[in-house]
Amino acid sequence: MKKKLITRIMLLIVLLAAIGASVYVMTAPDEVEAQRASRGSFKDYANENGVVKRYEEQTLVSEVEGEVTEVLVNKNDQVKKGQVLARISAADYQSEIAQADQAIAGLEAQKDKVSADARQSRLELSAQVSELQAQIDKVKDTTELERLNGMKEMTPGSYLELVRAQYNVAGAAVNEAKARYDLAKTARDEGEMDESAFREIEADYYEKQNQWMEAKNKFDSTNGQAWDYVGTGQNPQSKDLNRDYYNYTIDSAQRDIAILETQINGLRSRMGDEAETAELASIDAQIAAQEEEIKMLNRKMEACEVKATSDGVLSDFPVKNMSKISEGDTLAVIRREQDKCLVECAVRTEVEECLKVGDPVSIIRDTKQGERIVDGEITQISDYAEEAISSLGMKEYRTGITVTCPADSDLKDGYQVTARFMLYSADDVLLIPISALYKVNGQHAVLKIEKGHTVSCPVTVAYKGTELVEISEGLSEGDVYVTNVNINDVSEGMRVKEVLEDESEIREN
Repeated sequence: MKKKLITRIMLLIVLLAAIGASVYVMTAPDEVEAQRASRGSFKDYANENGVVKRYEEQTLVSEVEGEVTEVLVNKNDQVKKGQVLARISAADYQSEIAQADQAIAGLEAQKDKVSADARQSRLELSAQVSELQAQIDKVKDTTELERLNGMKEMTPGSYLELVRAQYNVAGAAVNEAKARYDLAKTARDEGEMDESAFREIEADYYEKQNQWMEAKNKFDSTNGQAWDYVGTGQNPQSKDLNRDYYNYTIDSAQRDIAILETQINGLRSRMGDEAETAELASIDAQIAAQEEEIKMLNRKMEACEVKATSDGVLSDFPVKNMSKISEGDTLAVIRREQDKCLVECAVRTEVEECLKVGDPVSIIRDTKQGERIVDGEITQISDYAEEAISSLGMKEYRTGITVTCPADSDLKDGYQVTARFMLYSADDVLLIPISALYKVNGQHAVLKIEKGHTVSCPVTVAYKGTELVEISEGLSEGDVYVTNVNINDVSEGMRVKEVLEDESEIREN
């Protein structure tokens, strides 16, 4: 019995030991890779593919279209600047120039006609002015004669008959003018009469209306002043009656003169050269447009002779195999050697944003003896970026950059090289590996280790490279942090045991 009790006690001890060991294992801190924050120098580079260009190529693009009539050289021939390489038919352009010349001749004739018509119109208007002026003079002379005669030649009764006759004549004239106006309005609306001719008939109608109204007013006034005296037994030659009649005659004459002077002023306003000047200016503008067209056609005729733009070799000559040319077609490519060595690259826009003209560049060429490095500098950055597809099949944008290397370098035309661009450089800065960085609510942070636990520490990133990150705020030199927050699901508040890495591994990137 005592032996069984001892055995049970021993088993219980073993079980408790096992449970204790399990609890210890479950509550032991996790081991994480860590590092102490340290300062150092930092340089960030970007490598991009490039091609060596020892030769410059000039592409001749057609500015014209037409049949190829003559080809004078062959591909790979050596050519001189200005040498004629081929000819394209200029017949169509010659025809268009002839048509433009004819159009100019027609416009010049139109100018002559406009000037002649304007002169004739001024002559006709001048004659009308003279006629109206004569009427004014006649009214003045007649009125003066009646004053001198003392109204002895005409009694109020006979004058009333004269005024009545003038009124009837004015009424007939306005009816005739209205008939012409109605016909002209219909013709104008149906497109059979131009606007200027219609306006003249309309003005004549309104003028006849005014004359009729004047005659009517004159008749009504005279009827009221003189008719009552006729047959009343009063002497028609009464001084009072003659004086009233005289005053009325003078007033009527003055009104007639005012109407005639208004008509003269209207005619003189039409005698100006404003309309002629405007029409001539419009024709001159059309002539200038035709002359510009002729200049353009002459340039195209010159371009029908395909000439070399520089000395060099015809590396490509498509026109040799073409029978008809269209504008924009490539005619020839002239290749000439440059006195400099260029490397052309297409770099990602995020890389280009860190670069400027004059920045140094290392041009790397792989050889069997190892890497050969030639120093160069950026001499040109394109003003625009072009869409491209990355090696992973993703859309990206790249900007063209030209790097100039020493002319005596051993880089040959067409070499495929690597251009190493330095994007950033800093000394004595706090550096951590990019794997230690993560984001919390949009804020960069690292996991510091304090008293055996992880603590989230917000930081300010001054520059993020490919492998290293420069920290300007939030982390101090000597702070211990987790170097890779993506391993073993390390998170804030964990009980951990740091395994420090070799700090000497953080150096230039």
